[in-house]
Amino acid sequence: LLACKTCIQWQKVSRDGTEHADFAELAKKFGPIKTPVDVYAVVGDDLNNETQEVFLLLPLNIHGELMGPAYEIARGQRDRVAVGIDNVMDAASDARCAGFVVTHQHPGNSPKPSKADLKLTKDIRKATPPGRTFIDHVVIGQKCAYSIVESKLYEIP
Repeated sequence: LLACKTCIQWQKVSRDGTEHADFAELAKKFGPIKTPVDVYAVVGDDLNNETQEVFLLLPLNIHGELMGPAYEIARGQRDRVAVGIDNVMDAASDARCAGFVVTHQHPGNSPKPSKADLKLTKDIRKATPPGRTFIDHVVIGQKCAYSIVESKLYEIP
């Protein structure tokens, strides 16, 4: 907290430059995150090693590059994960990102989105404030990824 002699104290919002520089180097490895194939390259293999659904937010800068590590929003069961819109918006706000992608995997290997996945995507789109861009909700399967925004399946080579 910063001290002020004539007013209340306040907390300065800042970023650890060293940590940011280290992550910037890693982000360069992946480049801009533009497609579900890019999302898979960043987190697909790790998500596919999970035995339960895990829901993540990838914070992106104005160039579509990763700004920091993925945020784990929720961890569920083998066939579902409960995600609150407020948790998604809190993570995006905490990351101070320009845009974001959300993603989760289906341990059963089929990335076909459920009705709940489709509703969640619509709710996230509606809740995203001006000045921040919701890019996509990507469902990860074994060597494939499904873009809910595009309604398209991508095979991973």
